[in-house]
Amino acid sequence: MIPAAMPTQPRLAVIMFVLMVPFSSVAQRLPDIQPGIEGSVVRVFDDIGYALAVNVRWSVPLELVSAGHSVGLQAWYGVADVASAGLLGRSRELLGVGANWRMGYRFVGGRLRPYLSIPLQYVRSSIPHIDVPFPAIVTDEQPEQRLSYDLPGTSSGLAYGLGAGCEYWFAGAMGIGVGATVLRQRLYEDRSPPWVFFSFGLLYSSPR
Repeated sequence: MIPAAMPTQPRLAVIMFVLMVPFSSVAQRLPDIQPGIEGSVVRVFDDIGYALAVNVRWSVPLELVSAGHSVGLQAWYGVADVASAGLLGRSRELLGVGANWRMGYRFVGGRLRPYLSIPLQYVRSSIPHIDVPFPAIVTDEQPEQRLSYDLPGTSSGLAYGLGAGCEYWFAGAMGIGVGATVLRQRLYEDRSPPWVFFSFGLLYSSPR
């Protein structure tokens, strides 16, 4: 007998706690670093889900340009519905790790910071197999053909895209941010639409 899997919400909390430990440790040890945590609404393969991410960012001094540049690392985990699964109610699990390059400007005394980013990530999409006993039914109807990315199984690969957003920093070292990111990937045989993330984040800037 296969043991029951941990429910999605507790599993998500455990994974994000494990990811936050090393990020928090790094933030306390290194100067000029900006760790953060983000929650996102995700559109993946025409289905809707949610994701949580932890990230850390370093400024890159470039004297030849007026815009501010930075490099970031990110790890995220998400869950999305699989509409074509019907009554089986399967959920897709998503995982991603990667880096991004960001270019931004500062307004209102440096508090308001719009930006553009270019992410490159290694992503993984997984739909679990569920064995459900059904009585044998004789029918002349042909089974519905489902797209390869909606079938049970796991696939992984590289994803790249473009992001944009804006941050607002308060008087202290805390800030908030909103953004949108589009990721192109080719994990399955069928041509799939890009993944779209709409995110809201809490940010912290360590003292220089």
